[in-house]
Amino acid sequence: MQMFTDNEGAEWRIVIDAVVARQVEQDTGCQVVKLYLPTEMERVADNPLLMLDVVAALCGEEIRRREMTADDFLRRLRGDALEEAMLALYREVADFMPPKKKALLLEVVEKSQQSLEQDRQAANEDLQLLMELKQEERIQRSAKLRKKLDRLRQTISCEPSGTSSGTTAVSSESSPAE
Repeated sequence: MQMFTDNEGAEWRIVIDAVVARQVEQDTGCQVVKLYLPTEMERVADNPLLMLDVVAALCGEEIRRREMTADDFLRRLRGDALEEAMLALYREVADFMPPKKKALLLEVVEKSQQSLEQDRQAANEDLQLLMELKQEERIQRSAKLRKKLDRLRQTISCEPSGTSSGTTAVSSESSPAE
């Protein structure tokens, strides 16, 4: 039995036996007992909706016991919970298998998990770089805006105030002389 937690914090159990495997195949067309095969594993991994349908079918009894629909259940799986459910699915398939196939599948699951972690780390690094680039862009734009503002200030201080103060100075000086 494998466990995972949905986005609302509820724990779910995945248990595969022959009866459940048959039901999942009828419900989804996926032969969970063949998920140790790379082609079947890729087919499910490359289609998150199929994978979610398989997980929902595996959790069918528990969904009904909680008086939920499959759609209610599926709305709770996204992001980390989706990944956790996928890993629980593959680990439970491994637990169902004879020892040699189990060892092979667990190795694949471990490598898959490492790959997911590397992808996550690379995505975080890319995001950090993007944020740094945006920060640099903001700094450059800020510098350009400061230059424009300085030019505007110079223009304002030279023309309007220079002209009006000159006019004011002339008119105030000429008033007492008259």
